[in-house]
Amino acid sequence: MPIEEIEGYPEFIRDTKKIEQAFPEAMRVAAGDFAREWISLAQSMASTDYAVQASQEFIVADSGDGVEISNSSVLFFGSEFGGQSRPETMQFDPYTGNEGYWFYPARRANEEQLAEIWGKGVDVAMSPWNRNG
Repeated sequence: MPIEEIEGYPEFIRDTKKIEQAFPEAMRVAAGDFAREWISLAQSMASTDYAVQASQEFIVADSGDGVEISNSSVLFFGSEFGGQSRPETMQFDPYTGNEGYWFYPARRANEEQLAEIWGKGVDVAMSPWNRNG
C-alpha cells in the first residue's frame, strides 16, 4: 500500500507543516508574555528602594528569534546580587553570588506559572492538530 493511501496521512502531513510554520511565531509571542510576566512578578518582589528603582528600568525587546530582557539601571546588579565587598557598594545587602534577591527569586518562586505561558505557546502552535470528533 502506498503511503499516501494510509488513512489520515495527507491530513497529518498538512497539519505538521502548519505546526512547523506556526511554531516560531507562537513561541516568540510566548517568550514576550513570559518575559513581561517575569518582570511583573520581580517588580512585586522588589522590596528595597534600590530594587524598586531598578525594577522600573526593564525593557523587553524583540531579538528576532525571541525576546531579550535588559535593564539599564546602574542599581540593578547591586540590588539583585548585593555588594558590601567595596566601600562603593556598602549601600546594598550582602553579596549573594548568583542567587539574587528579587529578580531571579521571582522566577524560581513562580516557575509553574511561568511554565504555563510556554505551554500555552505550544498549544497555539499545535492547534492545527486539535480535532473535534
